[in-house]
Amino acid sequence: MLDLLYKTSDHRDEMKIFHQQVPAYFDDFNIREIPPLMWSHIYVLDHADGGRFRVHLTGTAIDSSLRAGLKGHYMDEITHGPQSVNVLAGYSHCIEQNRTLYMCQTVAMENRPKLVVQASAQPLLASEGSDIKHVLGLMFIDYAEPGTVAKNDFVEHGLEF
Repeated sequence: MLDLLYKTSDHRDEMKIFHQQVPAYFDDFNIREIPPLMWSHIYVLDHADGGRFRVHLTGTAIDSSLRAGLKGHYMDEITHGPQSVNVLAGYSHCIEQNRTLYMCQTVAMENRPKLVVQASAQPLLASEGSDIKHVLGLMFIDYAEPGTVAKNDFVEHGLEF
């Protein structure tokens, strides 16, 4: 029964459902139009001048899984596991390519079970005629099976829907 805690799910179907409901403009985003079960997995990044990403909002599932409140922090100030450089590059690719991305990796944290982190990232214009100013996505964090080694298992690819 305890092994149920360690079953990692592929959350891409939930991510596709979520991103199909997201409007093109951040100003038009209304969380009430998103299924409530997804709310705790939502995150928003602000794309600041100079290419940095600042955490605007994180859902409660993200904060509790990571045991940290990330709001207000810049992404380059946060450790993202063994593939931090690739995670940050993934968010830049999302903006540069103006497409929704899926990223996944196994993360080892001190004195904690290893985690499998899956995130989607969708660029959003602030309003009509503006530049891309936000990244909106879902993040699911599951426990990795015992014995899983955190290694160079980073995956990034487009999320088609």
